[in-house]
Amino acid sequence: MSRILIADDEAYIRDLLVKYIRDGESAEEVEAAGDGREALEKARAFRPDIVVTDITMPHLSGLELIRRLQEEKIPCKAVIISGYDEFDYAKQAISLGVKDYLLKPFLPEEILRVLRKIKEELDNQKQFRKNMEFLQQKAEIGKNLAREKIIWSLLSGKSDGGNGGYWKEEGPEILPGSLCAGILKFYGTSWKFESQDRVEELLNLICGGYFGVRLNLCAVSLDETSLAVIFSIRERDANTLKHHIQIGVGRMRESFEKYYGESIRCSVGGIYDSPDKIACSYQQALNLWTCCLDQKSTVLFFGEECDKTKEDLSGQIREWKSRICADVRTAQKEQAFQDWRSLMHCYASLSSKRADYIRASAGELVYALETEREIYGAGEEEERQKRIRRAILDHASLMELEQMLEGYIGECCDMAARHSETNRVQQMVGQVKSLIETNLGNSELSLEWIEARIHFSASYIRQMFKQKTGESISEYMIRKRMELAGRLLGREDGKVQDAARACGYENQRYFASSFKKFYGCTPTQFKQIVARDPQLWMK
Repeated sequence: MSRILIADDEAYIRDLLVKYIRDGESAEEVEAAGDGREALEKARAFRPDIVVTDITMPHLSGLELIRRLQEEKIPCKAVIISGYDEFDYAKQAISLGVKDYLLKPFLPEEILRVLRKIKEELDNQKQFRKNMEFLQQKAEIGKNLAREKIIWSLLSGKSDGGNGGYWKEEGPEILPGSLCAGILKFYGTSWKFESQDRVEELLNLICGGYFGVRLNLCAVSLDETSLAVIFSIRERDANTLKHHIQIGVGRMRESFEKYYGESIRCSVGGIYDSPDKIACSYQQALNLWTCCLDQKSTVLFFGEECDKTKEDLSGQIREWKSRICADVRTAQKEQAFQDWRSLMHCYASLSSKRADYIRASAGELVYALETEREIYGAGEEEERQKRIRRAILDHASLMELEQMLEGYIGECCDMAARHSETNRVQQMVGQVKSLIETNLGNSELSLEWIEARIHFSASYIRQMFKQKTGESISEYMIRKRMELAGRLLGREDGKVQDAARACGYENQRYFASSFKKFYGCTPTQFKQIVARDPQLWMK
């Protein structure tokens, strides 16, 4: 739809033009003005694509109207209508870029033909602009993708080196002095680095304003909230580079907390004087980030972390992971959180040189928990979350691991509680039965003894066991002991004292009393009955 403005001081002509255009071109928006000044005011608000104007009008002539529209940069095509066929008017109209010059009187078909011709030209221009914008966007995306590829090749140590690797026109500018790599993490929701375009937007915002002109930055996204950054300056001075990074990240954090409600933290690898060392610096920054539980420092520099224990904690770490899996399996959420925090303290005690070990160890725990969850079925969303967790594990700090996996452990415990209550109770009951049946000869066998060996409280064991079996723990224990006693006393060589000991009774008299309550006769009478009729016992 095109917007057309009619300007003519003759009401009859003005109304006739509006009618011609609306009847002939029903899809158009048409406005009308009675003089040049009114037309200019309407054009400022209406922003017409085409202006059809008489030359001679009060206050402002048609030619002056066109000139003013051009001065105010209101882009439109102009058509002159006039009752005067004068060369001077035509000459001025041509100099102003007027598209056509119609002499009054004219037929409706003439004005419609002129308008259709101009509209076709406008459509072609719009399409051309769209094509140019598309090509420009495509070129910008291509440029950004090329920059992203080159930066990653530097960070991964796969660059071909020299001018071909570092100084390509579309590549990052790395100043030939001191340089290092770092991890920049944003805690909030304002910035999501889903593409290199978004990364470049942030760099345009922060470079110069926060870090000053001496420090250069280039970056790629690690994930939606993290960047891998290369810092460089012209001076071969590590302390100067450190100072600029410390000040710049500090300013960023202060500003982003104020305006975006976001917090920022950064880890920085070793500082070198050659681009060949960028990959080494990046790995150091990644390792430092992985081992970080410090929530106070804005910037962490490799080599300045505090001394950590040299004690071998691998055994403790394996034990804590095993406990966490057992806690999750039995839906003991609070215990799982407590054991997880203990595991995190073990990780935090390791040097940044053990970062690969920490990532692998945490990955093993995540894999074990995912395996537990698969028992209940894993949908597409679960598979997507699994991929996200694996990606985060590659470059998450201990602080992020603590938050991410604590939430995940809680989810696993909730899922176990929701989907496996029946199985869990059955497993617990089976475990209790097994403990009783394999420890009948243990005089200390009791509910408290059982409680100490499984991850359930005595009251829960008592309640669930009675609910599932119809017997109390003590009733089941006595029945199994008496059944064992009956089998032993049913033998020809069976002795009462041996049966009592095998059933966990240290006092033979107490054994005899329990036996009589169960069978209705004493152990001696039982032996006599079985001796007279062995088949009776078999029945």
